[in-house]
Amino acid sequence: MAAKARFAPPPFVPLTGNGGVSPAWLEAQRGSTRLRILDVRHDGALVPLDVRGSLFDASHTVVVVGDGPGAAANDAVRALFRYGHRDVHLLEGGFSRWIGEGRGVSYELVRHAPASFTARVPT
Repeated sequence: MAAKARFAPPPFVPLTGNGGVSPAWLEAQRGSTRLRILDVRHDGALVPLDVRGSLFDASHTVVVVGDGPGAAANDAVRALFRYGHRDVHLLEGGFSRWIGEGRGVSYELVRHAPASFTARVPT
């Protein structure tokens, strides 16, 4: 069994918190227990972002994946950062870049232990 790669923190942009991560960086982090991927691609319907969910907590690095240059992923990054999550990032180029670079896609459901992010009301 191969040893798990050490988690490498992504870049951080202090003013906005939405430093982008490259597909290569994200692929290298696969399997990390600190990583959560939030896929906000949708078919045109409004998808609310529930910041009270149990997918991640403040100790997780959250990478938001969108359709490419669209507002949904940017809005999700800004919302999470605004409500107190400081380790949230956008996948550069979105899902289309991921696929365009020939990176694999799995439809396997990944289960994580419940987590609890406590959103802080912005002042």
